[in-house]
Amino acid sequence: MKKLHLLVSCFLATAAYSQTANYAKAPNSYIYDLELAHSKNYGGIEIPVKKAYEMWAKYEYLKTNGTATPIPAGIQSASVYWEDVPGLVTEVNILPESTPADSKIKVGINKGKGKGNAVIAFKVDGTIYWSWHVWVTDNPENGVTYSQGTETDIDGNLINVEYMDRNLGAVSKSFLDHEWQKSSDLMYEWGRKDPFPPLVYKDAHFYEISGEVGVLRHRQIDPVNTIPVQVRPFNEIEKNIKYSVNNPITYIINTDGTGNWFSSSRYKVPGVSPNYVTWDLWSDNAKGGNSNGNSSNAVLKKESRSYELKSELDPCPNGWRVPRITAGKPRTIIWLFLENGTGITMMQ
Repeated sequence: MKKLHLLVSCFLATAAYSQTANYAKAPNSYIYDLELAHSKNYGGIEIPVKKAYEMWAKYEYLKTNGTATPIPAGIQSASVYWEDVPGLVTEVNILPESTPADSKIKVGINKGKGKGNAVIAFKVDGTIYWSWHVWVTDNPENGVTYSQGTETDIDGNLINVEYMDRNLGAVSKSFLDHEWQKSSDLMYEWGRKDPFPPLVYKDAHFYEISGEVGVLRHRQIDPVNTIPVQVRPFNEIEKNIKYSVNNPITYIINTDGTGNWFSSSRYKVPGVSPNYVTWDLWSDNAKGGNSNGNSSNAVLKKESRSYELKSELDPCPNGWRVPRITAGKPRTIIWLFLENGTGITMMQ
């Protein structure tokens, strides 16, 4: 049985450039800054559903035999799929527009409940076609600066990077002060956009999540009503990615000793190094190919050092992305992706 849990943290880069609008690269999670919400009296957020429609219309791994399977016409709805603080989300409503793809999800947040996490599911005729993580916390940008001096943007310009002050999903940055036990984060299966709550804090206090999923607890407390586990249902990546989108809280495992949770094939393109190509669901700088930042091959050197644009399944909030493999332990890099999809701007 192969399992992979990732703890995701983040860093910041300094650069700016434009890109063609691509709504499929819009974020899969949103930060609701609780301190800013109090000062500005923000009652919640609005999530555009256009990403879901773009993904099902164009994304490579949501096609069937190479043919796109767009979201069908039907009744749109949204729900609190799960939340780790009861009552954190006060309302979830569809705000219809002239076309279904232009609709938004209005998510109300109860500021009096404090910090926490939630996942909001978007459905058409009862089927989940996408989901977003809502992270209610304070501003996580004030982290440490670290780089190897070789990181570049996609244009080859050197960049400096600064990490978040906490891992993705943590609602506290402190290991000592108030709520230090909540400084642990959510967990991820590599390549998936949706988080899994560990259901236990750092002080060994168990908690539960509730919502459309019912009430789920840690396996040690309740082995029946807990995070569901599914042996990889298909061999093909397209079918497994679809399954993961339709079932965002189901943890998928591989028991046959080959491949991984999403495919029976270990590599996208089999071969002997450096000719094989690995899967690239989280947009590695080498795009799944051989990586060598010190290569005498100028093209390979440039591709190995640069950060590609945020991937479609990247789990990070608006502006943040998973870094290249050479950054060390699984981390996340922040890229500010403009809400209108017209470009990205680097902070600081």
